[in-house]
Formats: sequence, structure tokens, C-alpha cells
Amino acid sequence: TNTYQIKLVEVSNNGCKDSITKTITVNPKPSVGFTINNATQCLNGNNFLFTDTSTISSGTLNRNWDLGNGINPSSINPSISYSNANTYSIKLVSISNNGCKDSITKTVTVNPKSNVGFTTNTLTQCISGNNFLFSDTSTISSGTITRKWNFGTGNMDTSTAINPTKIYSSTNTYQIKLVEVSNNGCKDSITKTITVNPKPSVGFMQNNTAQCLAGNSFVLNDTSSISSGTITRSWNFGDATASLTANPNKNYSTAGIYQIKLVVTSDNNCKDSMSKTVIVYTQPKSGFTINSTTQCLIGNSFSFDDTTATTNARLWNLGDATTNALDTFSKTYSLAGTYIVKLKVTDANNCKDSATKTITVKPNPAKPIVSAISNSQLQSTSANSYQWFLNNNAITSATNQILTITQNGSYKVAIDSINGCGNLSDPFNATKVNVEEVYLEDNEIKLYPNPATDELFITINSTQNIKDIVVEVYDLKGAKQFSTNQNSTIIKLDVSPLSEGMYIVKINNKAYKFVKTNY
Repeated sequence: TNTYQIKLVEVSNNGCKDSITKTITVNPKPSVGFTINNATQCLNGNNFLFTDTSTISSGTLNRNWDLGNGINPSSINPSISYSNANTYSIKLVSISNNGCKDSITKTVTVNPKSNVGFTTNTLTQCISGNNFLFSDTSTISSGTITRKWNFGTGNMDTSTAINPTKIYSSTNTYQIKLVEVSNNGCKDSITKTITVNPKPSVGFMQNNTAQCLAGNSFVLNDTSSISSGTITRSWNFGDATASLTANPNKNYSTAGIYQIKLVVTSDNNCKDSMSKTVIVYTQPKSGFTINSTTQCLIGNSFSFDDTTATTNARLWNLGDATTNALDTFSKTYSLAGTYIVKLKVTDANNCKDSATKTITVKPNPAKPIVSAISNSQLQSTSANSYQWFLNNNAITSATNQILTITQNGSYKVAIDSINGCGNLSDPFNATKVNVEEVYLEDNEIKLYPNPATDELFITINSTQNIKDIVVEVYDLKGAKQFSTNQNSTIIKLDVSPLSEGMYIVKINNKAYKFVKTNY
């Protein structure tokens, strides 16, 4: 390149000359060139930096860029980020101020990135039995990819498997990162968060593990806890009943062995459970019999018999500040009154039961006193009923307060009060009885006393049925004084209206004598 003088000399055939000179210029051509920061880049984050290195020996330059995607910047050092993976031709045309041009073309490659992604069976699990299943769903338009998992517990906790599994030993929130690398070294990554929730630490206490059926009450105290969050609980008592309260009390209606199960659930639905066995012992059934619950004070003897099926120990409280531990025994009370007898039994499981009965010791009436109101009559103190005895033998039909006696001997009277209890008098020895005994040949008839003052008794000691007995009284002149019909073996005649003297008594036309006296 330079400026040159061009001279043309013309010479005619006559030797005439002439000349002309002109200047021409040979302009320099640009020396075109450019550099690229990196001719091969990955789509993700690509940024191509082009630097124009064109020169010219003189003059100035302009340039035209063609970046291969329809973009033609005029800047000296343009840059571009491609949105699609491809191979692009980059052309730079340098133009001098004299219009001299030169160009250069270079190729850049945008390698594809993977379409990274993964799925997991669940994003939230409980620590107990957790097992996260990861599945790589990444794709790439061309080439191949490799992967690397980071499970969020440190740089060493990684995997290159396509579909790895992971079990966590601690509750936490973990960042799961999958990095995909193509065969061209292009990387992309995706991060997801998973949570390993704590499980409750289940526990409960109860006041005891075995109780007797009567009054059983199992007091349950939930001691469960959780490191974070809240918990609810569900009790199953093993008898088709349940509760949702924290500290329930459970009463069983039948004896048996029961499994009490507590299930606690966190607000993230993590569960744990615990079971314990409790025993409800069969309750002994106390019972006893008494020969008679009501007796009179004199001669009382209460016989007690424990009828409890299974008894390890027993204690009787007899209601009068005395006790007994025997199975069967008798008790005599020293005072009349009402007593509450209680039997408390204890079985081998220390279960107790008691039975109570009321007994009554009725007071006896005061001992009757026998007194003589005449030589032939005895009288008892007042009572509800009477029974007279002669020489310790009961006198037939002698059941009145006053007894007319027919012979000397030892007399007693047994009385009953209105409550049915009796007493026996001390003996009364009669020694002044004046009775004329008149017998038939078969010893059936007895008249007494004779002489008689106000009353005359006729006793008929017959084994035959007694009825239609005709009794007639006559004086010695044969005048009938009175008559009566009787149906009893003891006949009492009122002879007080009669005058003193001797009279004839006819009993069914059989005659007997007696004397009426006034004193």
C-alpha cells in the first residue's frame, strides 16, 4: 500500500514528446480478527464475549458483527447469551474508511443443559420407619448425563444412583439437591426440601398393676412427650372402652386381665404406642349363716358359720366389742340388745369383702314369784302366759296366773313375756293342801278341794273324747241346786252361793259327795 505517481510520456513519430502524471493510492486492507472468551459453553449461564482484534496500517475501521442468531451489533466487543443450544457462526466484517473490507468467521457451540428434576414418594415422613424414595426424572436433548445426589446431611452423604433411597436417623428439615452433568460438562441442579418429623416418645404410669374388683380404680398418667409440635392421645382399656383424656381413671366392671394401650399422635400424624397389662382380681363374696337371728337373753347361743367360698383370713366383729377369727363358733351375749355382726374376709390376693347381719337378744321377764293365796291356790306375778309345773313335770292345762292345787309338792311356774321370752320361778313347796280325792274304779274322776269354799274343781283324766258332760249338784234332801253341761276335762263350779253343808255331785248320773264351807 502506498501512493504512487503514474507518469505517461507520449512520443510522436516526429519525436515530439509530451507527458502527464497522476497519483494513485493503494489503500491498506484491514487485518480482521476477534477472540472469544470460550467458544464452547453450556446453555445454562452461557455468555460469549467477543473481542475485536482487527487492525489496519492506516486509516480507521468500522465493523459489522453477525452473531448467528439474527443479532448484528455494531459495538467493538459485543457479548451474547444464547437461549437455545446450538452451533452458531460468528462473522466479523471490518471496513476501512476507504471502504476496504475483510471478514472472518468462527464457530461457537452452546451445549444443551439437562432438564433436571426428581420426584420423591413423600416430602414429609415420621422418623419412625422413614424411607424416602427418590426418582431422577431429568432429561437432555442430546448427549448423556451423570448425576450426583446430596441428601442434606453433609458433603459425604451423596449418591450417584438413578433412584436412590434414604433413611434418616434424626428429625430435621433436609435440602435434597440433585446435580446433573452432561457429557459436555454442562451442569444443572434442583433442590427440594423434605421434613423428617419427630415421633412422640410414648409413656404412661398407673397407680398399680393389680387391684381387687370392688372399688377398683386405675389412675393413669400420660407421660408422653415430643421434641416439637403437639400430641393427642387415645386410650384403649381392653374392655371395648376408650378415652381421649390425658390422665383418665378406669374402673372395670368384671374381673380379668386387661391390656391398656396408649396411642399418641403428633400434629404431623406421627404415632407411637405402649401397652401394659393390669389385673382385676375376683372379689370374694362374704357370707355367713346364723342358727337364729333372734333369741332370748336367758340361754342364748348364736351359732355363726362362715359360708364364704374362698377365704384366706377372716375377722368377725360381734357388735359387743368382741371379735373372732374362727370359721364356725358360738357366741352367748350377756346383755339384751340389738347387735350388728360383721364378717370381713380377705382372700389370697388381699381382696376383701364383708357381710353384715343384725341379731336381737330379747330381754327375759323378771323371774316370777309364786305365792299362796290359800291352802289350795297358788298365784304367779303377772305375765303374758303361764305354765305350771309339779315336781318338775308340766301340769296339763295349768296355764293361768292362779293355780288350784290338789296335792302337796314342789310347784314352779314358767312365764312368757309379750316378746316371747320366758323365765322360771323358784320352787314353791306346798304342804297344807286339803283335798279329798274321789276316784272311780278306773281312776278317772277327781274332785277338789273338798271341803270347798267358793270353787270346786272336777278333773276328768280320760283318754276318751270328752263331750256332753252333765254335772248336777244336789243337797242331801235331793233338791237340785244347779246343773251345767261341759266339754272340758277340767270343770270349775262356782259353789259360793251354797250354804254350808254336804252336797251330792252327779257327773253323768254318777254321784260324789263334797262339803261346802265358808272358811
